Amino acid sequence: VMKRILLPICLLILWTGCKQDELPNDILSPIPQISLIDVSPTSVQALDDEIRFEVQYQDGDGDLGSSDDTKNLFIQDLRIDNPHTFHLQQLAPDGANVPIQGTFVVTLPFTILTDNANEQNVRFEIYVVDRAGNQSNILTTPEIVVSK
Repeated sequence: VMKRILLPICLLILWTGCKQDELPNDILSPIPQISLIDVSPTSVQALDDEIRFEVQYQDGDGDLGSSDDTKNLFIQDLRIDNPHTFHLQQLAPDGANVPIQGTFVVTLPFTILTDNANEQNVRFEIYVVDRAGNQSNILTTPEIVVSK
């Protein structure tokens, strides 16, 4: 009799414990959150090689990206004042107000050497801005070697 009662109770506790660890989509922040999945390659030739950034995103109200040509994705070379700007395509319909998450890839077509050195190390910062004007957290990449 005790086994019949104890087993369902243990299973219920185990099932409930697992469910509490999951993050429901409806409580994602309306401020976009991004995380870096990959940057490649880690060594490039100035003016020749592209750099590929793979980024994971979450947005609680789905207003990330735009249907027009608005620049909403920014990659800042920390050696240079002005960021590279990109257009992130709209990821959910206007007014949908749904949580979204996924990944995107953006490619920087080339980078430069900022002085007469044969080689420099560079880091980039990446962030996005949603249609409401909310700026995401800022990612900082590992160092990439840029050479002549």
